[in-house]
Amino acid sequence: MQQAENSTDTTAYIVTKSFSLDPVSRFIHLFTYAKTVIQQYGPHTTLPGTNIFVRSGKPRPDAHELPPPKLVATSLAAAQDALPTTQPAGPAKADLQVFKLLWDATTDVLDIAVDARELSQETFEWGVFGLAAGYIFMRSELPVDRQYFLSLKGRLHTALMMLPSLSNSQQRDRENRAKSPTQRLHGLVKTRRETHVCATLLMKKMKDELWDNVRWYHGIAVAERWVYGLGLDE
Repeated sequence: MQQAENSTDTTAYIVTKSFSLDPVSRFIHLFTYAKTVIQQYGPHTTLPGTNIFVRSGKPRPDAHELPPPKLVATSLAAAQDALPTTQPAGPAKADLQVFKLLWDATTDVLDIAVDARELSQETFEWGVFGLAAGYIFMRSELPVDRQYFLSLKGRLHTALMMLPSLSNSQQRDRENRAKSPTQRLHGLVKTRRETHVCATLLMKKMKDELWDNVRWYHGIAVAERWVYGLGLDE
């Protein structure tokens, strides 16, 4: 009981402090604490047949370790699914509050990074692909709109894999050597255009939806990459 009370008190302090921070600092602050909670009490899940959010049965003493990505993804997915349901009071509910505040900070960071227009082209486009990989279609989504989104995501990935930074296969090297410099330049320009168009259209859809249909883990992972990519953590 005492351990649960101490945990809840710590969470209350973390939450209170987060409101005094700018969006990027808030994101880093909450994500750091969320990873500590997940490492010690995760994976968080929901009770079978319900959306009641719970911690794992046995806390781990190695909270100073970084949790593996799968553990983080599992806990955040459970939190996202449980959020619309009224939760009983307790440490798990406090964890859910932290995860929700982390997601709110994440969407702020995504907006800041996109609006700044200072990310390198590949960092931006791979980030958009990461967000699209975690996109959840609404039940009301028309089949034609769903297929259009999936087509854009597929085209973006194909084009990204054709960029010189990832063109390491011997077959591709041979193909490039067989081309003239003009042909190689034309191919690169075409690929860059394809990645830009697909990423821009995908990003616009997700941003217009206020990121509501993106899985939390995917959004948080991309936001973290963009924060460090822009040097906003300094």
